[in-house]
Amino acid sequence: MALNNLERYAAVVNRSVLYATLAQHPGALPLLVRVFGSSQFLADALRRRPQALAWLLEPRTMRVWLPEDLAADLAQALGPFETREARMKGLRRFKYRHLLRIGARDLLGDADLDVTTEELAHLADVCLAEALAFAEAAARVEYGAPLGASGTEPGVAVIAMGKLGGEELNYSSDIDRGGRAPSSSRSRGTATTTGTAPSSGSVRRSSRRASRPATSAWGRASWPRRARSCTGRASTRGSSRRSAR
Repeated sequence: MALNNLERYAAVVNRSVLYATLAQHPGALPLLVRVFGSSQFLADALRRRPQALAWLLEPRTMRVWLPEDLAADLAQALGPFETREARMKGLRRFKYRHLLRIGARDLLGDADLDVTTEELAHLADVCLAEALAFAEAAARVEYGAPLGASGTEPGVAVIAMGKLGGEELNYSSDIDRGGRAPSSSRSRGTATTTGTAPSSGSVRRSSRRASRPATSAWGRASWPRRARSCTGRASTRGSSRRSAR
């Protein structure tokens, strides 16, 4: 498996650059062997984004990233883009780049179970927050600012449930989230609307477990849609098994 994935990777990169990287960075070969031999999902992600290898080999990369670190990195990554399509593509690149980092640290034994699940949850939070922020800005342009019954802008409570809510997110977890807004609100220049806020997620605390990065990462959830961490904290308990596949 490792040799096959290395061959596929070498076919899409400049081989002289790859050989120079392997010669100059003692950690490059162990990282590639571990990723290519342990996780087809991560191997495919790295093959599709070969430039990520140089980033993974930077000393400042392979560490725990706090939520504010992730948010700052995402803001820098999306800075040049304005259109929805470009920003969503940038968001996906950011997601997979950090999934590679988290998965590589997990496979190399540089991060324990709690750290891995927490970082996966933080990564989901940051991506969801950016997606909702963009959706909210677009809605304001089209419909105007939302107004509550009192004439002021209402807040939105975003609730993360399941594994995301419990900070036990693994590589194949769905992203369960919900949102609440005042039951009656309106926008300037539009008709009155009622109901809940866009589904979203980022409230949590609870138990932790993770699965090895074997084949997928939040596959069905495909979570860069819309959501933003806003208010509150909720706790849901669940469980999943860590399985080295």
